[in-house]
This record gives sequence, structure tokens and C-alpha cells, in this order.
Amino acid sequence: MPNTFSDDTQLWQQLKLGNKNALESIFRNEAEALAKYGKKFTADKELIADSLQDLFVELWRTRETIGQTDHIRKYLYVSFRRRLIKDLNKSLKTQTLDPETDIKNDISFSVENSWIENEETELRSKELTAAISKLSSRQQEILYLKFHSEMDYDQIIEIMGLNYQSARNLVTRALEALRKSMISIFVLIFLFLK
Repeated sequence: MPNTFSDDTQLWQQLKLGNKNALESIFRNEAEALAKYGKKFTADKELIADSLQDLFVELWRTRETIGQTDHIRKYLYVSFRRRLIKDLNKSLKTQTLDPETDIKNDISFSVENSWIENEETELRSKELTAAISKLSSRQQEILYLKFHSEMDYDQIIEIMGLNYQSARNLVTRALEALRKSMISIFVLIFLFLK
């Protein structure tokens, strides 16, 4: 069924009024992106699927009382991130993940995947992966949201719970760290090949 809603505001309003087609349209438009985002937190596909299903069940259940939004994806990213961290906490029981601090190191971000596809050589790909893995998980997450999910800073600050300047600083520091890491790698390669 094609999307007959002209924008996010109208689609969201229809959801709030109980239109099941609106819920279906939101799910169709956003579920894949949310699942990919969930893979940045855990490799447990079942947990991601369960959290995603719970998110949409809760969305439908509370549709009459949820606030208004003009950007559904941003709203869902924030809600899904909270839900997934809560579900991870439940499943890990001995560890707690705090959404206000860096996510534990065992949560891997693969922002490098889209970059690596464009690299000309396998060596460059390996070096880029190594450089990204040296970034903090918070830096990896913000680069994923900014460059892979193509979100703007307003969306990122809501998802990650940052202020605008902190988000910009985090992106700048992450890109600077990548640049420095890549320059030193290429200098070493050049010296080695000489």
C-alpha cells in the first residue's frame, strides 16, 4: 500500500487518531533503519527484533497520549535507543548501560562499513577500521548518526542527549582523531615501502 500521507506531521496525527495504515506506513518506512541502528549496540538480532516490536506495540498502545512530532525518524531513534538499552540491561543483568555516558566498549559501531566500501585498497580499509576502533564508542555513535544515518545536529542532540555545542565538538574531535590516525598510518606505510 503506497504512503498516502503528505508529511510526518500528518502521518503522526493519523497515528494518534488510530489509523492503522499510518502505523503500518511508519513501520515500513523506519523499521529497517532502526534495526540497522540497533546492530550498533548489539549483535543479538532477536533482542533487536523484540525491542523493535515492543517499540511499535507501545507506540500503538499509547498513540492517544504521545506528543506531537514533525520528524518521526528522530522520535523513533530516541525511543528505540532508550528501549534497546533498557532491554540490554535486562538481558545482561550484571552490567548496566547508562544512556547518558559512553556505551560499554563491547557495543560495536560499524560506521566504517560504508566508508570501507569506497576505499581503493584492502590495506586502506584495514587501516581505517583500526583508526575508527580507536575512537570512543560515543564518537563512533555520533559519526554513525551524522554520516551513515545522515542526521542533522538537532536530531543527533535529541537522540544522544547532548547539547548542540557538545555534539559539534564530539564530531570535530572524532574527525580530527581519524585524520591524525590516518596521516600517521600513511606516513608509516610510505616509509616502509621506500
